[in-house]
Amino acid sequence: MSAAQPSRFDTTSEARHLPSRGQPHFRDSIVVLEDVTELACRIDRSIMTLRHAGILDRARAIVLGEFVRCPLPAGVDYSLADVLLDVLAPLGVPIYGGLPLDMASAICRG
Repeated sequence: MSAAQPSRFDTTSEARHLPSRGQPHFRDSIVVLEDVTELACRIDRSIMTLRHAGILDRARAIVLGEFVRCPLPAGVDYSLADVLLDVLAPLGVPIYGGLPLDMASAICRG
């Protein structure tokens, strides 16, 4: 068995192009997800698009980086972590979150 390779995917900008001939595949990969200034509902929809397209089916693990300025609707009693776990848990792979990958922060700094 080969070692898992990390794959970075900007959830919303990439998912809107699916399905296509050039769609990514994450077989035996560790998928890194993070985003900046995106609504939580759009992140949810983008990840669901990836799931329904089968793109995440053979990933070995999911790593959640930073989700900077990704607001939830006002007055809700759940967090973005709850949303992410809800859509990713059915994959049945390890999910690691809160990792300071600093890519999102670097984007914000310009």
